[in-house]
Amino acid sequence: MCVDRRYLTALVAVTLWLVATANPDAKRLYDDLLSRYNRLIRPVGNNSDTITVKMGLRLSQLIDVNMKSQIMTTNVWVEQEWNDYKLAWDPSEYGGVQTLHVPSEHIWLPDIVLYNNADGNYEVTIMTKAILNFTGRVVWKPPAIYKSYCEIDVEYFPFDEQTCFMKFGSWTYDGYMVSYDPALAAQLVHGFRYGFPLGSAEVPSVADTADFLASRHEQGCSASTLAAEASAISYGHKLAGAPDPTADFRLDLQHLHQTPDSNDVDYGIDLNDYYISVEWDVMSVPAQRRERYYSCCEEPYPDIYFNITLRRKTLFYTVNLIIPCVGISFLSVLVFYLPSESGEKVSLCISILLSLTVFVLLLAEIIPPTSLTVPLLGKYLLFTMILVTLSVMSTICVLNVNFRSPSTHRMSGWMRRLFVQYLPSILFVVRPAKDDDEEVVPDGEESTLAELELPAPPSRYDLERYGDASVVGDRLALPFASPLEGGFCSHHAPPSSPPGGSKLDYRVQNAIMGVRTIAQHMKNKDTYEDIEADWQYVAMVLDRLFLWIFSLACVIGTCAILLQAPSLYDNTTPIDRLKSKVARADLNTMGPEE
Repeated sequence: MCVDRRYLTALVAVTLWLVATANPDAKRLYDDLLSRYNRLIRPVGNNSDTITVKMGLRLSQLIDVNMKSQIMTTNVWVEQEWNDYKLAWDPSEYGGVQTLHVPSEHIWLPDIVLYNNADGNYEVTIMTKAILNFTGRVVWKPPAIYKSYCEIDVEYFPFDEQTCFMKFGSWTYDGYMVSYDPALAAQLVHGFRYGFPLGSAEVPSVADTADFLASRHEQGCSASTLAAEASAISYGHKLAGAPDPTADFRLDLQHLHQTPDSNDVDYGIDLNDYYISVEWDVMSVPAQRRERYYSCCEEPYPDIYFNITLRRKTLFYTVNLIIPCVGISFLSVLVFYLPSESGEKVSLCISILLSLTVFVLLLAEIIPPTSLTVPLLGKYLLFTMILVTLSVMSTICVLNVNFRSPSTHRMSGWMRRLFVQYLPSILFVVRPAKDDDEEVVPDGEESTLAELELPAPPSRYDLERYGDASVVGDRLALPFASPLEGGFCSHHAPPSSPPGGSKLDYRVQNAIMGVRTIAQHMKNKDTYEDIEADWQYVAMVLDRLFLWIFSLACVIGTCAILLQAPSLYDNTTPIDRLKSKVARADLNTMGPEE
């Protein structure tokens, strides 16, 4: 216990000694630099001097791209460098100290803000320490989470590419210092009366100025008016053309890797520490320095555009949206393979239409409510809904044909030739052949008594048992039928019984007439069923015809709509996989089984 207490006492003593003997040169340097430092004043020796701020971005994470709100959320390091002459020192006077870390709240900071900010914070909120170099160079790399506005182009969603930008610039420091001249301002106002707005391209060019003034002289303008207009045009050239080389910058904003002869940087964002996004591939990150005039001020304001081109990873939407939609669209084709007698054709079409409506509502929840263009998936859903609607109409027509009967419709000759003779062989529809013992009776022809399979004449046993014995042994006068144009015509053999006939003869004739009626009824029923079977066969041919038509339309429409996205044919390797050290480290640590 005593040993532990002594050990703790010694540890505290060593710690206090280290604190007491900390770098005294750095402390003295800090006091000398910041004791009389005013962080509110622009760090230049002369008010006309220019302070150049070099800026860059290091992208750490692409947190989210909210398509509905059109907001891109990024985690970046804002790299800023500038020279502050008041923060320079001689290392030999301070024990060789060449760098010093100071709180950024104690020194002057450029008011660089994100112009296209979509949140409440325009500036950096985490105030990290700045690094001071003995030459006066200040390096400040604070982390920040920005929510910037990004206009979403949904034309090829979900196989889309988006180009988002982040515009950084100084909020208060303008580009050029232009002194105020009252006489020149009056001339400028006079020039405005003739349609020469600030920096407008409508100002006559240098070559056309003489012709313009000559035409104004011909219109009767006085010499003083022409002089004022000439001054206004000259000042308009100054505003609309290249900047005056004698003018000075208050704050010149440049990119860290910008060359003197160009304002464009191919790799404007550092991706070394970028964590690969699971939803987007980073294709390009160029940056460009610009100078822009605003309506409030005469001076230009320099800014830097950081463009981020993103390509969506389509696996998620392919599995969850594209494949189900394609499956449902092809399911609508199978409606024509369902027999009409099932009674579920229209119900299946309506169910498919309702399921597509669910996907449309789901798509509306993902994409922004823009009216500029229709997304690729929306086009496909609209095409599928139109296809299903047409399939419902076609199914109703097929059902109408299927349930036709001789009492309501008569099949025309061309329809019979087209749908019974020609189309079945083309559409591979085979009608089952009738059995050999079934005979088809042609229209307009009647069957004989033998063809109708009427019962044989009564035997002698039947006559002796049931009838008059006087007719036994005689040939019965049975009627027989012959096929004539008017129908059945009964012929009788010469009567072998008295005119009155016997009771047995009368019963036999009634029996024969009943059999003949039954045979005619069966024949009419068969004819009726044959006509119904023809209508059903025509409906089956129509089903097969629509099956082929809608199958081709579905395949062609699916390929024509879904395969028009340019990103499907872009095999460019994403730049984040080439530049990110984190991605390369993950690939190196993956085993062979992974």
